[in-house]
Amino acid sequence: MGRTAQRSKKIELFMKRTLAWNIVLSILKLTTGIIGSSFALISDAINSISDIFSSLVGIIGIKISGKKADKEHPYGHERFESLFALVLAAVILFTAIELIRSNVTTLISYFQGSITLVQPNYWALIGGSVALIIKLFIYLKTRRMAKLYHSTLLKADELNHFGDIFSTLGGIVAIVGSMLGAPYLDAIGSILIAGFIIRVAIGIALSSVNQLVDEAADEETTEKIKMAILNHIEAHQIDVLKTRHHGVRFYVDLEISLAGNMSLDDAHDIAENIASDIKQEVPDVKRAIVHVNPLKESDSE
Repeated sequence: MGRTAQRSKKIELFMKRTLAWNIVLSILKLTTGIIGSSFALISDAINSISDIFSSLVGIIGIKISGKKADKEHPYGHERFESLFALVLAAVILFTAIELIRSNVTTLISYFQGSITLVQPNYWALIGGSVALIIKLFIYLKTRRMAKLYHSTLLKADELNHFGDIFSTLGGIVAIVGSMLGAPYLDAIGSILIAGFIIRVAIGIALSSVNQLVDEAADEETTEKIKMAILNHIEAHQIDVLKTRHHGVRFYVDLEISLAGNMSLDDAHDIAENIASDIKQEVPDVKRAIVHVNPLKESDSE
């Protein structure tokens, strides 16, 4: 099994576990939200239900992206991970907009006197607090996995969980405020929750789009690549260095100058060694293509 396939299997297993936790959270929030008469907790439950769908999208995406290159996709399937992360962002954004719409309607009706809001009880507070602890645990685990595997989908999930922590915390504050005599705070808390969710969705979408449109590697990664090249004293200079995202991984296009009187075999070996060292220094490099130019006399002076 290749590196990409092993990585995909481990991420897929983790996302299946996250899916199970999202199901537990959805049931917990929805049940205690209904029993506890809390719009904020019910809204947070809807967010967790959307997380179930997001987890399913992520599992499908990582399964496809881990496939080996084939005749139709000779460069591999890694970009599907970024594409599915974009779908995940769209789902999260839609959920947030719907939460805002429903709670704004509730607030308007409340202040017009057409409905009466029921104050939440302690069941809502207990449910929200337990959910917060579970979500914090999921966030920390996802953050560690995202860093370990440099996964766009896991990074998107991490940002989603981070937003969920603040949304659940905001929901708890709204529940407490409502219990103290301001029931409209529960609906306001739901709208603030949606605001956090929208911010997360936009961040995920921008990151995914950048990876799909061949964005260059960051400065730190580029410097590591340069150091791997210049460690070879035969490489007199770097003529061209281009990098581009391929999903969560990179392609490197490189031109270097070697001595003009060097044999073709020696030049080939140096190019192969440089490409190997680049991939060793930056494991996220999928392929490094090294083109050799003869060193001009004017450059060597």
